Amino acid sequence: MEANYIVLSSVGPLVVATAGLMFCLFQLWLYFWRLGQEWNLWAGALSLGLAAYAVAAVFDYNLGVGQASIMIERMEYSCLLVLVHCSMGFTASYLSLPYRRYHLFAVPFHLAVLGVTWFTPWVVSNRFVARDFAFLSQPYVEPLPGPLGDWYLLYCFVSVLAVYGIWFRQRRRHRREFRYFSVVFFIWLVLAFHDFLITVSLIHSSMYLMEFGFFSFLVALLGFTLMRYSKMEQSLRQSQKMEAIGILAGGVAHEFNNILQVLQGQTERLRGNPRLPAELSPDLMGMDSALERARDLVRRLLTVGRKVAAQAVRVDLNHEVRLVAGILERTLPRMIAIDLDLSPGLPPLKGDPGQLEQVLLNLASNARDAMPEGGLLTLSTAKLSVRAIDPPRHPAMTPGNYVLLRVADTGQGMDPDTMQRCFDPFFTTKEVGKGTGLGLSTVYGIVEAHNGVINCDSAPGKGARFNIYLPVEAAPAAAPVPQPAAPTPAPTGGGVILVVDDEPAIRGSLAEYLSELGYEVLQAGSGEEALKVYSNHRDRTRAVILDLSMPGMGGKACLRLLREVDPKARVLVASGYGGADIAQEMEQLGAAGFIAKPFRLAELERALAGLGSGQA
Repeated sequence: MEANYIVLSSVGPLVVATAGLMFCLFQLWLYFWRLGQEWNLWAGALSLGLAAYAVAAVFDYNLGVGQASIMIERMEYSCLLVLVHCSMGFTASYLSLPYRRYHLFAVPFHLAVLGVTWFTPWVVSNRFVARDFAFLSQPYVEPLPGPLGDWYLLYCFVSVLAVYGIWFRQRRRHRREFRYFSVVFFIWLVLAFHDFLITVSLIHSSMYLMEFGFFSFLVALLGFTLMRYSKMEQSLRQSQKMEAIGILAGGVAHEFNNILQVLQGQTERLRGNPRLPAELSPDLMGMDSALERARDLVRRLLTVGRKVAAQAVRVDLNHEVRLVAGILERTLPRMIAIDLDLSPGLPPLKGDPGQLEQVLLNLASNARDAMPEGGLLTLSTAKLSVRAIDPPRHPAMTPGNYVLLRVADTGQGMDPDTMQRCFDPFFTTKEVGKGTGLGLSTVYGIVEAHNGVINCDSAPGKGARFNIYLPVEAAPAAAPVPQPAAPTPAPTGGGVILVVDDEPAIRGSLAEYLSELGYEVLQAGSGEEALKVYSNHRDRTRAVILDLSMPGMGGKACLRLLREVDPKARVLVASGYGGADIAQEMEQLGAAGFIAKPFRLAELERALAGLGSGQA
């Protein structure tokens, strides 16, 4: 029977030691290759400490005789203190609590206690006591605790209770994690009470209380670590999916812009034809309106693909929210109440006021559709500081200062499947003909263009809450008040214009229009051909209209080589990827002007006139 007891008493600690070691390796893997959070290190240290305690327990059951038992007992006491310290550090790190001051006190105090434990008999004495157990053939000899032994265990026990108390106070912020702790805490109390009834010593009972407590703590750690990892992996997959969708949407929009450019040019030329029958004029006006709607759709697709850069000006977010709230009060149904909860003293942002207003309007429109019977729309702002130790709200968030913009409604809410797809382009739950499915995807693209992140929290029947985190950067000076521009000289034909585009229809349309203006037009379908044509007609060429996206030599490389051949070459870059960042990049490469496709022919006239007068 004694042999069976020794074997059984060793199996449990060995299982705990193996589990603790594996969990430590798992936490290190999460820290270095996945989450990178400080609480992963604390959890790894905690599980490693539990494994060390379990190994010490195995030696205690098998080698706990004489002086060896004193060393093993001190090891067990030391492991308990390490577990207490790691539990406190993990809890503070995971919950983003200010624990730096605590560590300034706790680290030297715990080191001093460990020194007392190992080098004095105050915690574990040098005296032994023999205990009789029915399942052992001979008395079990173990060292007696020193005068500080009871206080040592009491400190550890109270510290564990304090850890659970902290989680209880944070139960509203971390409901799922607290559920894990509630279950394991209840199991711990049941086991501890049972152990208290069968043990013969209060010291042993306190020690076993600690064993059960930390083992249950490890079980809780495993539970919500897997939950947090799953949540982060899901967010990362969503971010990667939106990145891929954005690239696809930007590419589609670019190709669509080329098609619209041909239609736009031909429609304008037809409308300007004096021989056009009067009865066709309304039809052409309808075509022009449809083309304008198509241009707006493409702009929204480019926003989804983050191909439209945010304008870098100083933005007062509270001011923008008040402006949009005034618009919404006049446009939303009266049964929808608007509540503003704006934090005073928000730092200025660097961004595009128009795009941020578009974000609010799109989210408000989505909330209106979710509250057909009325409800409450809440617009709120707040300051937020994210540290490296904080659990990330989004995989793309980095430590720094943020401004939180929250739009919440009390509408129908969304189920998990809908919430995962809500930012996908062309995904909508509305009836056919009542939505394009680009509202939230446009919001996502604008937030990404501002280097921010957005997430959604919703449940059926509980409304939806969109949280937008915008980084606080060194905001530029306020945008200057635009002054009336000097009148652009009327365009005058004459000279050679080189049109470089891989689309024959675009080249032909522009060539016909420019010929009507009096220019001689040369065409090139690639960057390589453009360099040859320009070299042969360098002295006569007045300007080059250059497309950016072409097979073979792209527009950027062609622009660089043109400037090398002729530093005075005047190049007007035309691209389906419109945006301030692209225009600025082209200017740095030496372009004389930039025009976004699809452009109207009148816009092209003004751009060419600006080139001729040096105003581009």
